[in-house]
Amino acid sequence: MTKVKIEEFLCAFWRSDWDVCSSMLAPDALYVDPLLDNPVRGREAVLETLEFCHSWALLEPRLVSLFGDGRSFCAEIRVIGTITRSVTGIPEEAVGRSFDFAEADVFRTEGGLIRRMSVYADVPGFRKQIGA
Repeated sequence: MTKVKIEEFLCAFWRSDWDVCSSMLAPDALYVDPLLDNPVRGREAVLETLEFCHSWALLEPRLVSLFGDGRSFCAEIRVIGTITRSVTGIPEEAVGRSFDFAEADVFRTEGGLIRRMSVYADVPGFRKQIGA
């Protein structure tokens, strides 16, 4: 896999192009996120989780940097957006609030597909910004 492919995946995620995202995930892909109680396994389950990310906020993320060695990649991202609805962990009074926090996404690839995506976000900073 190449940096261009990882950037293509991120851009597809940001524009909610689930067909492109699906085509780039391994069938047994693993998604790890500190906001989730447990890792998510399997292409369909990962896609559902990614879709959920778009269900409660209007996102305008920016890729700051991306580097890797052909098998592992790290994307430094500014996650910028506005809360559009309340969900578990996001109070009703947060709707309409904006946020801007740092995130690093680490990808492990094999056979041209994403096998693991680990998200390391500034969760405390995000929660403070939205009043959670």
